[in-house]
Amino acid sequence: TIPVAGESVTMRLKSLLKNHGSLISEGGPGSAPSENFVESLPLEFYENLKAQACFVGAFPTFADVSDENREKAYPYRERSFPYTIYNSTASPALCTVDATDQMSVPGWVRERAAEILFDGDDDGCSVATVVLDALLKCPQDIRTELAQNILLVGGTSMLPGFQDRLHEQILRALEDMKRYEKLRRIAIKIRFVKSIFTANSAAWVGGSLLGSLKTTVGKEILKDNFLKDGIIPDWTSIASP
Repeated sequence: TIPVAGESVTMRLKSLLKNHGSLISEGGPGSAPSENFVESLPLEFYENLKAQACFVGAFPTFADVSDENREKAYPYRERSFPYTIYNSTASPALCTVDATDQMSVPGWVRERAAEILFDGDDDGCSVATVVLDALLKCPQDIRTELAQNILLVGGTSMLPGFQDRLHEQILRALEDMKRYEKLRRIAIKIRFVKSIFTANSAAWVGGSLLGSLKTTVGKEILKDNFLKDGIIPDWTSIASP
């Protein structure tokens, strides 16, 4: 599964809070939250946490990796973790859970929760490689123009630092990964465009405008077909009328 959705960041946050979060009840000393408690928190809590406290750090160097995560330190807390523990200069954040409880989120968790988007899965697919794979599938004569007009949509792309990190990851992938050598000449052309709409609503606004204007005849899926199957097929596989 390609880890490109906000849900992946939410799942990573849950994992990080179980092991590194601190629950503060009624102003008392903090304690490690139970696994069940973290899982029981509503989605709204995690959405607020991402929107108010999380950001995307620059590409991590070896110095950014905590000693706790290096081989000599295993097992940490008597077990190893399926993610990297980082150093960070970011301050911890207190996030409200309810009227009496708050969750203290370490600075490095705030900064690195979104690393799952850039780490890649078992096949090396990340949000950066998704962009480059899309360019590879396009005819050569339009690749440069597309590379100059990358539009980010979705709430996750609104995380501070996301665009700069994605740009950096794309450039690194172009330089280091052989499968993208055909795209290296357009590396200096990579540009992100701004929309007059916020990123978390741009896709919906665009779809709404396209659906209501009906100025051109193009590929479409009927409401009845969607209600029957509950699936939206890839645009390229939809038959033209």
